[in-house]
Amino acid sequence: MDDITATASVLPYRALAGINMGLGARLSQQQRARNAYAADKAFEGTTTERYGALYKEAGGLAPAQEGDTLAPIQYVDPFVLLEYLCIVSPCFARFLGRCVGTKTHGDEAQPVDPGGKAQPVDPTRVVLYHDDARPGNGHRPGYGRLFCCVYWTLSAFPDWFRQSDDGWFTLCIYPRGFIDNIRGGVSALFAAMLRVFYPPEGVNFERTGLALPDGRGAVMYFKAEFAGVLADEKALAETADGKGASSNKPCLWCCNVVGRCDPSQVTGDVLVHFSSSEYERLSPLTPENLTAIWDELHAAAEVMDHEAFLNLQMKRGFKYSPYGIQRSPIRAVARFPRGLLADWMHNLVASGGVAQFEVGQFIMRLVDGGSITFDTLQNLVSCLRFPKAGGRLSIRFQDRIVMKGRKTFKAKMQLADAVECIKVVMVLQVLVQRFLEPRGLFPDESASLLLLSRIIRLLRSGDRALGRLSLLRDLIKQRHEKCTRLYPMCVKPKLHYLSHTPDVFQWLRGNYSCFTPERKHRWAKRMA
Repeated sequence: MDDITATASVLPYRALAGINMGLGARLSQQQRARNAYAADKAFEGTTTERYGALYKEAGGLAPAQEGDTLAPIQYVDPFVLLEYLCIVSPCFARFLGRCVGTKTHGDEAQPVDPGGKAQPVDPTRVVLYHDDARPGNGHRPGYGRLFCCVYWTLSAFPDWFRQSDDGWFTLCIYPRGFIDNIRGGVSALFAAMLRVFYPPEGVNFERTGLALPDGRGAVMYFKAEFAGVLADEKALAETADGKGASSNKPCLWCCNVVGRCDPSQVTGDVLVHFSSSEYERLSPLTPENLTAIWDELHAAAEVMDHEAFLNLQMKRGFKYSPYGIQRSPIRAVARFPRGLLADWMHNLVASGGVAQFEVGQFIMRLVDGGSITFDTLQNLVSCLRFPKAGGRLSIRFQDRIVMKGRKTFKAKMQLADAVECIKVVMVLQVLVQRFLEPRGLFPDESASLLLLSRIIRLLRSGDRALGRLSLLRDLIKQRHEKCTRLYPMCVKPKLHYLSHTPDVFQWLRGNYSCFTPERKHRWAKRMA
């Protein structure tokens, strides 16, 4: 598989993301960046016989203001990318053929296994990723050097390949300020990116499929439908013209979940507050329901006054955008909200995730109760040995606790990234099992912390979590109940969003998160 890794690594991408020149060599970051830039220039005119040029310009975008000019967005054509990889690396072509499980025999395509026998296979799907990246100081306000990255992968790839940088291909990278100059914003740009894979005419991932060299002198043929876009809640809401947690309907996947009110005000058998752990009462939002909401907003925009229309958008949880995906024919391909993939990393362990709030609350209760001190935690960290790949945990706990009023006792653990949060949970798990549980201290808080630890271990197990989805659902539900009872002031909509994680795994038949795509940002950041 070294041939596959090397081939994917030297492939040039516009905006220089995802290139790892000199893989395994002892090169500085600056030298790697210079090599990446040289490779990009060398392959700028790359074309293939079947699908054309590697770099193309996205169409269908209009400037926000009449008379303005819009700079074109260049992207890496996925058809050309796959064909080029299969041409220069027969090993990758054979690997791709085994993953997608189809091969052409004349004009007829049928699933085959490596032994040549026909067998049914899971449908191959395209998964997109969209998120921001900021070089340098990540807490710098404003757009500044902020840019957005769009990556994609195939659901047919195995877990080990998807967890590598080479398992996610770069589609395009653009400055974040560019969104303000587009009519329709993120939603319109996403529709343009989706048309790259599923244009109304010509070759299409789902309708016509792809014909690629199979590495053995024959032609490989497969089709891929759209699975969804993986991102944090903010990006998903922008993509679907949703209002997110700021509306009365904070969930993009449920019809009857409400927010921005006290849970006691939600009565009856229909509506459910996002803080409720009664998952059996949830009513899923179907693509037909969402289409009806969009059509309702489109009709109301012509007759309602401004204030009444704003209230309608708040109640529905979506905003009206005549230039976004809601009025585009490509919405039939997107199949929202099923195509909106909730990311467990952002909802659980990233900054603002529910785990960081629970960790902060847990530590402050131990310290205020006199059971431990911050020095005790620091000594415990120094005694533990962490996996070499993640490095040591170098934090001062008392500097990372962010308090929002002692009266409300709303504490949050301000951690640098999701990996640091996972390490803190590991430390607290040792503290609970070796010190708190034997002494019977804080039994409810300790039980909730151990549930969090079990959920994280299960989510980090890769595709093995697919065989334990029932257990994952039960653990998430139990932890939801405990958090609502123990830390009611820190209950966030993300606590509810986490309940949709098993559904995403089941739909994609794989364990997907933003860990790998966000790790891939480092190549673009080095060039910025």
